[in-house]
Amino acid sequence: MTTVSDGAEGALVTPYVENESAIWNRMLVEKGVQVNEMNRKLPALEDLFLELTGGETID
Repeated sequence: MTTVSDGAEGALVTPYVENESAIWNRMLVEKGVQVNEMNRKLPALEDLFLELTGGETID
């Protein structure tokens, strides 16, 4: 099961699973969804730091 959330300007956002983008694209097109672009968004270095250190902000 995959969680899908609404993004900006009608975008759909899902967790990235390597090698599944082609499957997602095919399934969306088969269901009549026009796919204009697929991107992978990497977390910012600051976000990774906060996750690793358990911090909420950098002050």
